[in-house]
Amino acid sequence: GWLGWKDSMKDYVATIRDLSVSSHLRGFATNVAGYQALGQMCPTYDFCLNNANPGHPCCADPCGLTSQWNPSHNEHNYALHLRKAMSEGISGFVPHIIIDTGRNGIADERSQCKNWCNIRGAGVGLLPTTKTVDKDLIDAYFWLKTPGESDGCSQTLPDGKRCPRYDTDCGSEDSMGTHADEPPAPEAGQWFDYQIKQLAANAKLTKAQNVLLTLSETISLHSASHSNKTTAVQMSLVRATSSNPFEGRAFYVNPSYAEELSVSIASAEGQVKTTLELMVDVASAYWLDTKAKIRGTSSKTMEGILKDAAAKSPPQLVTFIVYDLPNRDCHAKASNGEICCAYLTDGSGRCDYNAPGDCAAGVEEYKSQYIDEIVSVLQEYHGKVPIVLVIEPDSLPNLSTNRADARCGNSATVAAY
Repeated sequence: GWLGWKDSMKDYVATIRDLSVSSHLRGFATNVAGYQALGQMCPTYDFCLNNANPGHPCCADPCGLTSQWNPSHNEHNYALHLRKAMSEGISGFVPHIIIDTGRNGIADERSQCKNWCNIRGAGVGLLPTTKTVDKDLIDAYFWLKTPGESDGCSQTLPDGKRCPRYDTDCGSEDSMGTHADEPPAPEAGQWFDYQIKQLAANAKLTKAQNVLLTLSETISLHSASHSNKTTAVQMSLVRATSSNPFEGRAFYVNPSYAEELSVSIASAEGQVKTTLELMVDVASAYWLDTKAKIRGTSSKTMEGILKDAAAKSPPQLVTFIVYDLPNRDCHAKASNGEICCAYLTDGSGRCDYNAPGDCAAGVEEYKSQYIDEIVSVLQEYHGKVPIVLVIEPDSLPNLSTNRADARCGNSATVAAY
């Protein structure tokens, strides 16, 4: 489902209001791991509805959403819609937005905009920056989903084995790995060389509709750091702060990402190779999608990353995606997590999404073995490193858009989310 429709948005506002969490939030992250283009911001969020202003550049609508009474036909107008709905529905709450531009450089690459997995023809979007089209509304464009990491596996894995987490959405007509001349996609989060080269070939790093940046404007934010869903529009909560946490900061570039890119650079040619080499110096968020990624000394752990960021002068801003909720991503198989409300009895260790209950055991595991560990690490680096947390994509929005799916609507999943 999509939160852009007014009824879905109304339901989501009610969820946030009923949870009484708005005072703890800075705002929302949108397009997380998505492909929807920024587009041009309209004067109002519903400016283009029902063909109201045909021909206006902000009404470009490759997905045909406005004719279906969905005003959120690009990410900029979705941000307007989200701000208006939340501020009108929750007294005193005026949320700010960060938009994932990691893979939304191309606006019309999909035959069906509901498709979300390893999209063919996509391109990397704007480099991370705070130079947004509306600084009062949008804190930053940022790479939240790391370009080059797979959305999910093909039915057959690169090693020829059958993928245990295959999601039929990753077999869509728009998904890489479905054509005979394409390699199969690896599991979610694993490096996908074929994808990153296509993303680089179609990259729009410094120019989008109504947004034009120079390399110096964007690289200056993070170059020093190197030298020293499922929904078509996904969102998640961002920890509260009184000012833009990205403003004036050097962004942390994870050396592990540079290592992954180097593998693809070695076999790339021409402009693709040049673009990949530029991307080595670009910051992206780090996903804490397993408990094993919290503690440790390497740059593939939260603890190791913060230690490295703290050693910079000045310490650099690190963005983490907190992503290990019980019954995680109930509407998809590709990104299901390691913590379950109840487990299947086949010994696979995977979740039984149809099991009823209150998810008490899953929530306790999540709290004691995951969240408490994250809090402990955060306390160690409090005041030493600037940190942004994006909290649990694929969680609360699923309750507004996908309750008809029994995996999302059962009592255990609802309790966990």
